[in-house]
Amino acid sequence: MFGLTKRVAMIVLSIWLVLTGLLSLTNIGFSGAGLVLNLLAIGAGVLILLQGESWPARIGMLLLGVWLTARGLLGLVNVGIQGIGLIMNLLAIAAGVLILVER
Repeated sequence: MFGLTKRVAMIVLSIWLVLTGLLSLTNIGFSGAGLVLNLLAIGAGVLILLQGESWPARIGMLLLGVWLTARGLLGLVNVGIQGIGLIMNLLAIAAGVLILVER
């Protein structure tokens, strides 16, 4: 079951990445694009967090899951947390570096 979860998580993450990139590069948007992207981010993040692999072996992916979920939630909820941008950027950098090192 967890293999399927990982596959679905990577598909949802891939769709989110492609849509985010295309919408940003083409400067084309559609009504509800932000909602769709936020929901995809939350979905990918939760699916990544549900994977059944050992925790220490995938800390980079765990951080990615937390980042995606937080990014999606922050996009849906108007919350004014001081320094959240810096925290999110540091979390993204940590996730990226750890994923590269884990490979």
